[in-house]
Amino acid sequence: MHRSKKKRNIVIFSLIGILLCMVVGYAAFQTRLEISGSSTVTSNWDIEITNVTAGTPTGSAENAVAPDWDKLTASMEANLYDKGDAMEYDVTIENKGTIDAKLNDILTNLEQENSDAVIITFSGYAKGEILKAGSIKLIHVKIEYNPDYEGEETSSEVTIDFDYTQNNNETSPSEKMHLVNYDCTTNGGTSCTNYNEYLLEGSNINLSHSGSEKRYYNFVGWNTNKDATSGLSSLQMGVGDITLYAIYEEVDPTEPIIDNISTAVATNSITVVVSAHDDESGIVKYEYSIDGGKTWIDRGSNNTYTFTGLTSDSLYQIDIRVTNGVEKAASSNKQATTTTLSKPTFSEEGTINKTVTITYPSGCGSTLTCTYQKDNGSSVNVTSTTAEVTFTADGNVVAAVTDGTNSVSSSYTVQVERTLNIGTVKGGSITLDKESALLSEDVNITTSPTTDFTYQGATLVCENGSTKEITGTEFNMSECNSNITVYPTWKKNELILFNDTASVSFQHLNWNGNLFDGYTMSIDMSANTYILFSSPSSFNARAQVTSTAPLDITDYDTFRVGVACFKGTRDTTVFFGPVEDRTTWVHDTGITMSVPHEGGNIGNIDISNFNNNYYLAVEILTNDQIDDCYFNGAVLLGTTYSYTNRGI
Repeated sequence: MHRSKKKRNIVIFSLIGILLCMVVGYAAFQTRLEISGSSTVTSNWDIEITNVTAGTPTGSAENAVAPDWDKLTASMEANLYDKGDAMEYDVTIENKGTIDAKLNDILTNLEQENSDAVIITFSGYAKGEILKAGSIKLIHVKIEYNPDYEGEETSSEVTIDFDYTQNNNETSPSEKMHLVNYDCTTNGGTSCTNYNEYLLEGSNINLSHSGSEKRYYNFVGWNTNKDATSGLSSLQMGVGDITLYAIYEEVDPTEPIIDNISTAVATNSITVVVSAHDDESGIVKYEYSIDGGKTWIDRGSNNTYTFTGLTSDSLYQIDIRVTNGVEKAASSNKQATTTTLSKPTFSEEGTINKTVTITYPSGCGSTLTCTYQKDNGSSVNVTSTTAEVTFTADGNVVAAVTDGTNSVSSSYTVQVERTLNIGTVKGGSITLDKESALLSEDVNITTSPTTDFTYQGATLVCENGSTKEITGTEFNMSECNSNITVYPTWKKNELILFNDTASVSFQHLNWNGNLFDGYTMSIDMSANTYILFSSPSSFNARAQVTSTAPLDITDYDTFRVGVACFKGTRDTTVFFGPVEDRTTWVHDTGITMSVPHEGGNIGNIDISNFNNNYYLAVEILTNDQIDDCYFNGAVLLGTTYSYTNRGI
């Protein structure tokens, strides 16, 4: 309660004889003279209020206004703000007359009409006591904040009547009347001295009064033994003062019973359900702790609570405290482990185009937030347990899951297979062991060359137009990092001419040694021993070697001739003829080779423009100054077909 919301407690007293009436917040004492006896009274009756103390505060209590009084009235007004606040006053009643007064009766409605917010008590008086002429009496008034009150701002009202009458002196109080002191405080109750009274010796003592309130206890009776467990059924006044103690028994002497604690776990939370009972006073409060009892969460009568913001896959101890209606508590605990927040997993289908399926833990869109990012792009929210992501090129995907406290993620790299195609090149065919492959994979080539062709390697043509040359029958897809078309390279095999298949004619020269002499012509024509021409007898001596049949030279691009002569220089000429009749041959269709003095020469003649079948001839023109001349051979070198010259 705050000072901005003041509780104003008003106390009102009125007197019959002297009647005191109390109303919360405002007090007034009034007195009215009632004199009984004969009609001729010479004595003086004068009972009045002569003082009210300024008040003693407890806590933050304070006077709303200063106490005020006159002969017949007194007022007290207090502000109470918090539990524990109280104001206490002493009211002085003085008998200024000549007639003794007796407190004949005390009438109160305190128990019935005092509100829950304020407790107001009176003390310092006893029924039957004598207020002698010229004496004073202090009445103690206490206004206090009820510590058990939890409601809103309110006010309450109490009335107590003090009925003073003339003392007729029929008996001697000092000899036959004694004080009955009702004591509720010794055994834990609040003051009940308002029951105190003077009784004659031998009279029955009133045991029907209710003891004052003691929280969580029931009043069972009065007894002269403060440690008794039951009350007396009857008691007469003896020859001296007597004290009666209020006897109490607990409403519920036992603690509540916790029957069961169940838990339901998630990745970031634990829900606790407690089953407990107390047959006497019931369960009024359930408390929960997850930090070893350092802090407690009060859920009132709610027997369930969910701890959130927890770490996944972690062990926690849940402490439980259950309180019954008389504030007796029972405790227990249970351990529980939060579940693991599973990472997303991946699977893929396809080769050239791939679909990656992401599988999430259950709860996406409700208890979990699930997302993925493709190739570092925008985050995509997922509300189901699976999501499909399509790739037409290499890439990556990152999938993430969070429960608001914990987060996990996993990534997946996608490699899309590149297509493999085969280009057509004259000279043979190839096959590949794959139609598509990943960048990290090797590809094997199987060759099937056409007759007289040899595989020389291949050209890898990348998607961007760049090329890579290989010499073997295996390559890795990383050569291109794209789709690849493979063009094989084929070379026509060399054809050695005139090995025992030539026609030789001479003019103006002699020759020695056997023609061909059983010698196999070599491609590099390094030996000068194939045919030896010697002793020319004329300036225009000639030797000619001619094929005996036409040859298909379509797939040959070079005619290689080897000649060596000494002591002189003349020409070597290559001829091509479409028919056997040499007179129709085309002379000087290739190149004319100059033969160096005392040396040799190998000539490579370009015949790439000649196709189909031809007779071939090599003519060596000598002179009479040459001693010897060798014809070392003639070879057709095959054409190479590749990506740049496919031959088709």
